[in-house]
Amino acid sequence: MSCLRNFVLVILCPALTLASFGDPCDVITSSDLAGSDGQVINVTFPKDCLFGAFNWNYPKGSILLTHSAADKIFKLCIEEGWTVEISRVQEVKNGHYKTLPLPTKDKPTCTDSTNGKATLLVSAPEGQRYMTMFNYRIVLQSKRGNKHLPH
Repeated sequence: MSCLRNFVLVILCPALTLASFGDPCDVITSSDLAGSDGQVINVTFPKDCLFGAFNWNYPKGSILLTHSAADKIFKLCIEEGWTVEISRVQEVKNGHYKTLPLPTKDKPTCTDSTNGKATLLVSAPEGQRYMTMFNYRIVLQSKRGNKHLPH
């Protein structure tokens, strides 16, 4: 009986806890279904996270993705995930919007940081969807190129 109790405490409880709460770098958000197509959800990625999944339930309007890291040069990227259903990605810099290519399996969509901040505006497709999921990645840079490419 003691062996079974130890198995539950040591193996099963931590596994169920991780399954319940997931990765702290993963982000989940939902659109307001009663809201307008012009709604914007602001999301700031956790400072200690370099990679995670982004789950957007009932995508409608847009999400404004931001990462800040003072005194660092980096790229904010979104990558194809389980189901990427987005219509547009725009880089936001100094109040200006520039449309970027949509992410594909082989090529993420990235923007360079400016003064320690990077922002992407991601727009939902026309028509209601159940969810969209993509990955985000923060790629730290040095003056000579990529410094760290997290997996």
